[in-house]
Amino acid sequence: TSAKVLPFDPLSGFQYWILPGNCPPDFPHQELHNRAFDQWRVFWTEVMQQVAGERVRTEDFWRQRIISVLTRGNEIAAIHLYSFFNLDSQAALAHSYIRNYYDEADLNHLRSLGVNSVMSMEYLTVNPEFRNRTLGFPIASLLIALGAQIFKASGYDAAVAPCRTDLKVDVRAAELGCQTISESYVYHNFPVINMALLKNRLRPHPDERVNLAIHDLWARRRDISGFPFQTIENQTKKSA
Repeated sequence: TSAKVLPFDPLSGFQYWILPGNCPPDFPHQELHNRAFDQWRVFWTEVMQQVAGERVRTEDFWRQRIISVLTRGNEIAAIHLYSFFNLDSQAALAHSYIRNYYDEADLNHLRSLGVNSVMSMEYLTVNPEFRNRTLGFPIASLLIALGAQIFKASGYDAAVAPCRTDLKVDVRAAELGCQTISESYVYHNFPVINMALLKNRLRPHPDERVNLAIHDLWARRRDISGFPFQTIENQTKKSA
């Protein structure tokens, strides 16, 4: 008989870390940051080589303002990367991330929604040992939802991401209230669609287990990023 998959318990050794992308000298959690980078690099080197026949841009990790890491004990379960862009800045518009993923129509769509600043959500990375089919819990959805908490606390107008449609990342994003801002297209041989999350569109996840985990992990988060977050209440509430 197959082993029984236990329900996810957010108190059973999981910890949510908010790290900087570029660590200062004598950073107290450099070992965790190094392990996160190594796991991210190995994961995306394999993905990019298999799917696109290309090399991962390792500097994309260092340029991030925030690296979010979900751990259980000494294991890294998942990683997500976030940068911040002022769309009134010509330097920001010239950045390779903006130029590569968002054309003028996408930017005009964002501006029509009152968006002048964005938080990018990039390189969603889930350790294969912590995927839904293994753990019995949607860790990818959990990390995206925790990223929405970071966005909510950031003071920026929208969170944006090119979402892979073959892996249903767009479906997971839509569950939180994300809306499409582009036509579907192919980038690095990945089928993607650009999506945006506005603060007034953010809603609880349809899986109550995810909401409970968000509430617990966000309350116990270890924020050592140095990012000037706004003071906010926890954005998730238990369903009636």
